[in-house]
Amino acid sequence: MSFDIGSYTSAVFDLDGTVWLSEIPIPGAVEFVDRCRAAGLTIAFATNATALGVDHLSARLVECGLGRAGDAVVTGGSVVARTLARLGVLEVIAECPPAMAEAMMAEGVAVTRLAVDAAFPDDWNTPLPGRAVALGASRAATFGSVERIAHLASIGHPLYVTSLDPGFPSLGRIEPGGGMLVAAARALYHIDPIVLGKPSQHYADAIRAQLPPDGRIVVFGDSQRADIGTAEFLGAHGVLVTLADPRPDLPPPHYVTARVGDSVREFEPQAQR
Repeated sequence: MSFDIGSYTSAVFDLDGTVWLSEIPIPGAVEFVDRCRAAGLTIAFATNATALGVDHLSARLVECGLGRAGDAVVTGGSVVARTLARLGVLEVIAECPPAMAEAMMAEGVAVTRLAVDAAFPDDWNTPLPGRAVALGASRAATFGSVERIAHLASIGHPLYVTSLDPGFPSLGRIEPGGGMLVAAARALYHIDPIVLGKPSQHYADAIRAQLPPDGRIVVFGDSQRADIGTAEFLGAHGVLVTLADPRPDLPPPHYVTARVGDSVREFEPQAQR
């Protein structure tokens, strides 16, 4: 089936590696997003970012020409914060950036971020309802801070994370992602983190709440796990932005393109070729 942007009612765009790098638009992205608007689509931006808040990203998207006032912006940190509050979590010990901690506190969740090499409080030795631990992509994380979060998870505290992806594209390099910290934690303890960022039903629900009901959605992203996985949770079509062949062990995209704004081709899984 050929790709027709006019057949959708909403377009959801990942940020880093899809429409921009380090807040600088990728060539062709602004023009393509404008084409989507001209075709009548509702535009939303969805990122697993935890270091930057919704207000900052919304302002930068408008400043660089990708966004418009009123566009929905969903972040990994904002979804974690809202979901924890909805689940009745009252306190967390977290290793995460300040923006994610602020989002959780704004939702009424008390956040403790332990000082370097500090021990966790004695009364956290036994899991209690309303308590959890959280892990987000934090450049300030240390071996010790990750071990403390992992240890608390190993004794029964629910561990909520934003992503299993190890990193995301930035200008000239790969920026470390939350998945690196999760991998380190899992190397130490047998734990089962609960993903609230992309891809998860919680994240998909946060996106859907910002879009017109009952419409057809298309998701553009460069991460097969996070973005195409989110498209599956939404029941949407996924367009994978990549120069490589999609991996057979991850959710298959409906379409692939080398860059947002370039030609889009239908993806044929290897078994169907």
